Amino acid sequence: MKVLLLDEFYTIREKYLRNFVTKNNITVIDDPTYNFVSLLNKHEIMILAFGSSFFNWTLPNTFLDLFPSLSSICISGGWHDHIDTNYCASKKIVVTYIPDFSNLSAAEWCIYATYSLARFMPIYMNRQDGDFSHNQGVEVAGKRAGIVGLGSVGKVLIDKLSSLGMDCCYWSQTSRDHRFSFMPVNALLSSCDFIYLCVYDGKGMAKFIDQERLLLIKKGAFIISGFGSQPGLESDVIGWNKVIEMVKNKTLGGVAIEGGENENVLIFPGHNILITPGNSGWLT
Repeated sequence: MKVLLLDEFYTIREKYLRNFVTKNNITVIDDPTYNFVSLLNKHEIMILAFGSSFFNWTLPNTFLDLFPSLSSICISGGWHDHIDTNYCASKKIVVTYIPDFSNLSAAEWCIYATYSLARFMPIYMNRQDGDFSHNQGVEVAGKRAGIVGLGSVGKVLIDKLSSLGMDCCYWSQTSRDHRFSFMPVNALLSSCDFIYLCVYDGKGMAKFIDQERLLLIKKGAFIISGFGSQPGLESDVIGWNKVIEMVKNKTLGGVAIEGGENENVLIFPGHNILITPGNSGWLT
């Protein structure tokens, strides 16, 4: 059984994967511009494993057609809207993913973003005059944290936030954790000091945080993305550009977003807006 692993970050992870790859005779390609038509053993490939950023979140069906023996696709994360699952089903190709992939690293990124916003670091880091007297930081202990979505990231995150002394509550479609308070999403948005979006950023959650719900958010609250963003700061769940405007006019206290892959990091001098490079949230 031949496996093809596509990973543009393989050189970073090679020391952890080298023995496994060698032992199992896995073919590795780390260049997204590689000419796959020229791959000599493509007719032998039965399993295709990759991170979605390898294809810039677009997987054409014509690529799958290059591998006539393909029986299974394994993606690193759960986001799969860019894969034509109906086409895969018609070709009898099973689509699966790695459970809990990068949930810890994503949760830790949210902790980093929490303290950065609470201390207004995006403003201070971009000040040229050395005057840090305009924004007084806040302590997170005792603040109410609302987690929207209690999936693999949300479950790790709520434990970590609670250990910091935050008063945690959550909303989830299906998951329940009786250690913490469940709240309807509108009530959570209107009462929490820090809001963490950990829902699935896909078509099934389109416009979940719409204009009406944005207006419910407590004045001065901080919003932190637990799911990153699609290229161009696009999201099916929420309009990030509208959130950024709300921070600029001081309706919100700040926002933290992981940018899209291979994009320039946007900087908003004078505003508590943290946008980190793509992959910074989960690549560990």
